[in-house]
Amino acid sequence: MTKYEIQAILKFLEGIRGAGLEGLGIEARDPVWMMSLGLLGRHFRNQRTTISALAETSGAPYATALRVIDRMIAGDLLARVPSETAPRLVYIEPTQRLLHNFHEYCLHLKGQIGSIFGLSQGGAEEFRFGSAGLAATILDQPRRLRTPLGLEGPLRLLLKDEVPFMALSRMAPKVSEFLGVPVEIELLAYEELNGAVIANSRQPRSRHDLIALDLPWLGRMAMESALEPLDGDLRDSRLNPFDFFAAAWESGRCMGRQLGIPFSPAAEMFLYRRDLFDAAGLAPPRRPEEVLDAARVLHRPQDGRYGIAWNAARGQPLGQTFIQVMAAFGQPAVSLRRFGSGYDTDTPWPELRPQLCGAAALQTADYLRDLARHSPPDIAAMDWKRRQACYRRGAAAMCYEWSTSTIGFEDDPASPACGTTGYLPYPAPGDLPGVAPMGGWVLAIPSNIDPARRGAAWRALEWLVSPEFTKSLVQNGSTARCLYSVSADPEIANRLPTMDAMASMERRGQLQIWPRPPIPFITSLMRIVGHEMHDVIWGGADAAQALARAEASLAPMYESLQQTLRTDLRKHD
Repeated sequence: MTKYEIQAILKFLEGIRGAGLEGLGIEARDPVWMMSLGLLGRHFRNQRTTISALAETSGAPYATALRVIDRMIAGDLLARVPSETAPRLVYIEPTQRLLHNFHEYCLHLKGQIGSIFGLSQGGAEEFRFGSAGLAATILDQPRRLRTPLGLEGPLRLLLKDEVPFMALSRMAPKVSEFLGVPVEIELLAYEELNGAVIANSRQPRSRHDLIALDLPWLGRMAMESALEPLDGDLRDSRLNPFDFFAAAWESGRCMGRQLGIPFSPAAEMFLYRRDLFDAAGLAPPRRPEEVLDAARVLHRPQDGRYGIAWNAARGQPLGQTFIQVMAAFGQPAVSLRRFGSGYDTDTPWPELRPQLCGAAALQTADYLRDLARHSPPDIAAMDWKRRQACYRRGAAAMCYEWSTSTIGFEDDPASPACGTTGYLPYPAPGDLPGVAPMGGWVLAIPSNIDPARRGAAWRALEWLVSPEFTKSLVQNGSTARCLYSVSADPEIANRLPTMDAMASMERRGQLQIWPRPPIPFITSLMRIVGHEMHDVIWGGADAAQALARAEASLAPMYESLQQTLRTDLRKHD
């Protein structure tokens, strides 16, 4: 079950209990149940709970509530956790036992709901809450808007020059017909798009109605109040958040507001050639040491085959690799608040600081140095395009790769990787579960848009991310397929093997956005770390000193967020 489905069940349980008590005129409060609901509700909203706040939710006298809390702690349902900043302050958190028990309860309840209403014959995982993804049905083709957008001039989109957006560009004449207005699409390369988005945000009036944003850009845009919040639009929308992977939907949020809607979400996963592993008698590599062992065995330069391909070019390619591998090793690159086994990307900005000088960072540096010994000869210059090409032509036995890029070999029967690739989350040491960092692109509305175009821009955005149009995009070559309703469609199913892998990782809580969070300066962080670590891996520089330099370079940026937050609050007064 997804996080959003669990939150929906919590809301449902709280709602029907209150209505039942009032309607029946009875008093029947169970302190354990009431406190469990209250605590779990806050936990899944990434909010911490003090002992006194938890006791208040019980509906029982304070002394009784404290005794119940003690019994729940003794029963391994709750845990006392001291605050990291105020040691005398103690929080109460659910244990893994309580989280597991409640997950199983929700799964059972969801299955019962599905059975009663005829939504599922095969269990709770066969359908999604909400109207868009209840069953594996064939979606209709997209329909023309009943009322055209009615814009003066064309609908203007600023997008990235990659597969999903290029499919949209090819369909522009049809989209124009459906929306009732001309559509103008500008496709730019990564750096050019970043510059154009920033330049557009500083104009008195936006030149574009909708813009595509890479997730790391979202924090900066939020910091500069350059995007329209969409929460009000969503309240009255037919758009179904349950139809998206929870991590993909959360990727459009920043500081508690929905600023973008996923259009081309992607997860970076660990890829390995099943055929080569089977021939060598190797198990799928789930731990870093297993990756290194397999790389040594399968590294055959004399045959034109290397152990592993990964982003290692100086600057952002290597920086992205470093912080995401470090996340798999258990540590985010900035001081996000910890919640359970993950981290809160809505951590208040003034609390954010770079944290690159820990044991996990040094372990990551050692791991990448070892990887470099079993990588292609051009590894020090390898970026996204080079690693994709390397794995596609069969020159690497393993690869870190974004899910949306796998179509390059999965749709190419001539590629040795076609139909032979296994998909895993990032291998992690010890008992850590591994993560699949969530990334990709969202569509957003610039805050400096002409107010007369604002409503039409939202209607266009809502239509562009609908299941019907998403299906049509997939049929025209897009890899943007992270909607459960689209993946369940028999006309689409099995087109991209990564979808099943991502769905499995979602259920296990491995799809996460905190490894590369949408916060201010994350792009600068990756660039600086990637510059310093390049000298460590190939120049012999000391890892601890390089990481300390990177942290010192970044510290003033994050210290400035206190003033930025005060300025932002004054803007909204």
